[in-house]
Amino acid sequence: MSDDLIVQRLIEIYNQKILTKQELSEEEMSFISDNIEQMKDAGKINEQLYSGYVVGFILNPSSDIDSNDIADAISELKELEISSQVLDYGDGSKYTEYERMLYQLLNNSEVSLNDIDKARLINELENTSFTHACLHSQEMSGKCKLTVLNSLEEQNYATRDEYFQILYGLSKNENSGIEPNSLIQRIENARNYRLEEVREKQDNAYNSLLYLTTRDMKGIDEVQKSKILACSQDISFIRSIVETEYSNLDMTNDGRIALIARAGNQKYIEEILKGEVDIDLGENGLRQLVWQNGMHQKEGKDYFLRYAQGEDYTFSQDDKKNFILWSGDKDAAKEFLESNELSTFSKVQLLGSIGDRDYSNSFIEKQEEPLRTYLKDEYIRGLRNRGRKKGME
Repeated sequence: MSDDLIVQRLIEIYNQKILTKQELSEEEMSFISDNIEQMKDAGKINEQLYSGYVVGFILNPSSDIDSNDIADAISELKELEISSQVLDYGDGSKYTEYERMLYQLLNNSEVSLNDIDKARLINELENTSFTHACLHSQEMSGKCKLTVLNSLEEQNYATRDEYFQILYGLSKNENSGIEPNSLIQRIENARNYRLEEVREKQDNAYNSLLYLTTRDMKGIDEVQKSKILACSQDISFIRSIVETEYSNLDMTNDGRIALIARAGNQKYIEEILKGEVDIDLGENGLRQLVWQNGMHQKEGKDYFLRYAQGEDYTFSQDDKKNFILWSGDKDAAKEFLESNELSTFSKVQLLGSIGDRDYSNSFIEKQEEPLRTYLKDEYIRGLRNRGRKKGME
């Protein structure tokens, strides 16, 4: 069969079967496979028809091609001259003909591409603008988008600012399809992306990403907000949030306290606890800060005793009593019990923490009536309650 007849037959199949998505016979599929490449290389069919053939064949119901082969066939189309033509969409965005076609295929459920191959086709272009558009497609799965982000991070083709813009855009998109905790983890780790681009001591771009994310990401609670913000290593940024910007982020005192403790700057924490910072964390706020900061310390009981016994702090008796209870130091509990005016409830708590029945009985007997009887009743009731709890364990 002459080349002209072959081309005529190819065009006939294209018009009758490819364009109309009619099933191809085995003979037709074999004929296409044997001749389409040869006719293109010989210049007998133009690139537009060849591209239409490849795309149409992929979409044809007769095709049974695995995802990897489909991706290879699509990828080869970007080498065509027509694929490099730039299309101006009039809104400032410009994409090549190949990118336009690829975007349509990636979002077409009839194309049997898996998430890995979709991500490969997106990232091999190394076009940040195109990647950003794909990541905001409603048709792509969250898994696919995470795979795209993985490859982007490995290839490093986006600048640091571009990468941050991508993450921020996803964070404020309620329908991104990406599981929130997975996205938050990436935002927290984003500080290390192309870190060599940071020239100043303060990483303002990263701080801005953390701030905007906590401000605009929907459905995150205060624990998550404090966790995100605490990823900054800039204490001046943390202070600005805690002392002034917290209201813009809808953070309560609990969120501020969690942020201070998570940030872990002990100098700043000490300044707050000593009253050297003009800040109101609410009733019992400083006590909560001691507790939460204590969860990150390795000092054990000495950490809490520092605030129970230190003279540089203005904690109430009730605060100090709690610090001693948290320390678990029985000798400190005895000393505090015997040297301070305390409520009956506080005395019962301390006696219970000491766990020495002889000592407790002796202490109670020294009290005057009616306190002695009342204290004894409350102490015994506490013992019974603790006994019940042990029995249930």
